[in-house]
Amino acid sequence: MQIHIDFETRSLCDLRQTGSFRYSEDPSTSILCLAYAFDDNPPELWLPATKNPPADLLRAIINSGNTLHAWNAEFERNIWSNICVKRFGWRDILLSQWRDTMAQAAAMSLPLALDDTAEVLGTIKKNKAGKNLITKLCRPFNGQFRSYEDFEEDYLKLYDYCRQDVEVERAVGKLLKPLTNRELNIWRHCILMNERGLPLDLSEVKAVIHQVDKSKGRLNATLPFLTKGKVTSATQVKRLLAWTRKRCHCQIDSLSAANVNALLKDGTSFVPEEVKHVLRIRQQISKSSTAKLVKAEAQICSDGTIKNNYVYYGANTGRYAGRGFQMQNLPARGLKIEDPDVVIRDFVTMDFPVLNLTYHIMETASSLIRPLLKAPPGKKFIVGDFKSIEAIVTPWIAQEANVIKAVEEGLDQYVAIAAKMFGVPYDKVGEKQRQIGKVCVLACGFAGGVGALMRMAEAYGMKMSEEIAKPYVEMFRTARPTLVKCWHHFEDAAIQALQHTSDIVTVLDARNTAFFMEGRNLIMRLPSGRRIYYPDAFLHYAKTPWGASRMMAHYYTKDSVTHKWDTRSMTGGNFFQNAVQGVARDLLTTAQLNLESAGYPICLSTHDECGGIYPDDAAYSLEQFLKTMTIKPSWAYDMPLSADGWEGYRYRK
Repeated sequence: MQIHIDFETRSLCDLRQTGSFRYSEDPSTSILCLAYAFDDNPPELWLPATKNPPADLLRAIINSGNTLHAWNAEFERNIWSNICVKRFGWRDILLSQWRDTMAQAAAMSLPLALDDTAEVLGTIKKNKAGKNLITKLCRPFNGQFRSYEDFEEDYLKLYDYCRQDVEVERAVGKLLKPLTNRELNIWRHCILMNERGLPLDLSEVKAVIHQVDKSKGRLNATLPFLTKGKVTSATQVKRLLAWTRKRCHCQIDSLSAANVNALLKDGTSFVPEEVKHVLRIRQQISKSSTAKLVKAEAQICSDGTIKNNYVYYGANTGRYAGRGFQMQNLPARGLKIEDPDVVIRDFVTMDFPVLNLTYHIMETASSLIRPLLKAPPGKKFIVGDFKSIEAIVTPWIAQEANVIKAVEEGLDQYVAIAAKMFGVPYDKVGEKQRQIGKVCVLACGFAGGVGALMRMAEAYGMKMSEEIAKPYVEMFRTARPTLVKCWHHFEDAAIQALQHTSDIVTVLDARNTAFFMEGRNLIMRLPSGRRIYYPDAFLHYAKTPWGASRMMAHYYTKDSVTHKWDTRSMTGGNFFQNAVQGVARDLLTTAQLNLESAGYPICLSTHDECGGIYPDDAAYSLEQFLKTMTIKPSWAYDMPLSADGWEGYRYRK
């Protein structure tokens, strides 16, 4: 039997700020109703006012083999565990009994919103009026909730909306493929990571936020003087933009991070020094990294951890997406802090004037975000990170024997490619040549061209004009001809699969990868056997990123800018990049499941690293962790896989 459920709740908490676990354990959070349906039967409704629990539902859960299905089941699970079990005394539900319809949709590259997926699949749709009801009844108005007695009609509509959610979820679920056993285990593991959480010391977080706020106030206080009263706060973007345009005597489109960086780097008199001074203040105050501290404070749960940090299958390649605190985009560069314990203690104990003389507060606070994640007393972090995983998976899939050999011999890959590009011996490659080799590998490995190389060079602090970048792209491609052929083979195979819909088309000279059609979906089968979906795929003439016009594969996906379901064209480099990222993801999830089995529970998974918090004793060692992490699955038996790592009491890069 399948049981489909949906809760409607209300709270003084903002779910978007706190995450579902913190939301579910807040005393102000309560259940308005619960809709549930057995198999294809009409949904039933339970209201807390009835006092008695839904006996038929609880009996069905106790009976073995019954599964509970919900869209974003993690939310329902948190509400059930933290309210139904802890407050009402209901029986808890095993994780093995839960099924997430949203996870099934994500694994098929469909949207993560129920109404969007229902629209794409053409099933019954959610009642759009439900959003207004949720705003009206589930969120406070002037600090209070609207009562049933005063808004009975609205509450009755909300109950109907809840029932309909169950019907829509059930209808969508019938059109989705169930997760494979392996993917189901990976989804469960993601839930466990989210529930374990990452530890933060609330007093330390509050202290750093306090000092940051003081610093922002001081910086803002200088703006009226610097701008002669035109700007009084760095958040007054329109005023600041108008003032900057007038002082620079030119048209500036916006004060985006890229534009501000460009203006600050200007070496002419085009940008006056007082403008640069003001823009530096704007840059410091608008740091998104320090905003993470406020996010972390809102997310901290009763056990001192922040939870709900990851979304299973957040990208169509299968990689996790970050949520809340966003472990996936922590500041990449910052001040080097030798002893974070000392610096954090100073932020906690020093008065602002003294701290301001001792540290550059905004920069230092940004660099403290990682070490503010602190293992509890008697515990330690152990974290492992696959070495240059995409740079290894790339030649492995493309079967570049010479590059794989260089990796196995322990050669620096960036030096090795630079030696080929510049035609010099490996031991004669200079630092500048190595840096060029590095940005070429990172920018051009997935068929990136001149524009991609210029952007990557800028990210690494290198100035590179189009005239300089163009020959470097050509040199890179000449140095790796097998890789270039592989891009073309990926595109050819995808197009053939779209033309011959009953065939399985193997990618030539690539590692056990194939394309085929399943209904309207183009599917790429990875070496692991896992599938990457490209919904509603078709062929159409279009312009390539470099301006040529040719027949190209297209599919539907959610546009990252407009957030609408729209078409995207795919080159061979795009397909190849998906394959590389998909294989890297399969290796990481394999490592996580192996570590769990070996007694190393995981609570963090960021890009190509994973880690956990363990007793601070020799029984839990970095050596054993890395050994387990690099156990290769049978399909990747010949990949030169390796990992670095560290152990300590505060999180670090």
